[in-house]
Amino acid sequence: MANMTLTEQRYYTADEFWDYCQLPENQDRRIELLEGEIISMPFATLYHGIIAGQLTGHLGLFIRQNDLGVVTAAGTGFVMGVNPISGKESILAPDIAFIRKDRVPQPIPPTGYGRVVPDLVVEVVSPNDKPDELEEKIVQYLRAGVRLVWALYPRTRTLLAHTADKGMRFDETMSLDGGDVLPGFTLPLAELFKR
Repeated sequence: MANMTLTEQRYYTADEFWDYCQLPENQDRRIELLEGEIISMPFATLYHGIIAGQLTGHLGLFIRQNDLGVVTAAGTGFVMGVNPISGKESILAPDIAFIRKDRVPQPIPPTGYGRVVPDLVVEVVSPNDKPDELEEKIVQYLRAGVRLVWALYPRTRTLLAHTADKGMRFDETMSLDGGDVLPGFTLPLAELFKR
């Protein structure tokens, strides 16, 4: 996840945001829709990308070997639903997401955002990320029905795992596990930081 900046003052629906992103001047921008507002994010650092790539590789291999579903890379937009209080939609693009096999839409639409809420999302936290913005995204994910959210902090070599009812902190001396979402998945957290 990179630091977010508000770029528009009006509220968009998911369909309007899709149209906005198709405009030539917006196609190369990193943007999300958070509670109806377009948020701009800078590109990730090399270190951020390496750590996200390492974790994507470990997750992808485990998911493929066990025929569990699909893993998506950074930039994949998911409709996270409508906030029941504000009535505004969010479309977020986690650094990594996993969707269980029985929940993957068939056929997979060639265009549009994912309209299935992932079972797991991962945000790799950048040094310039604001804690309140990260917390807001975690709340959005959990409210939408994401079963497990991992916030990975490369600078401190820690990971916070969030579910609807609890949180757990992992450090580089511990092994990360997939809990009920990815049973059997384990990874010594230190593996992510080897180069």
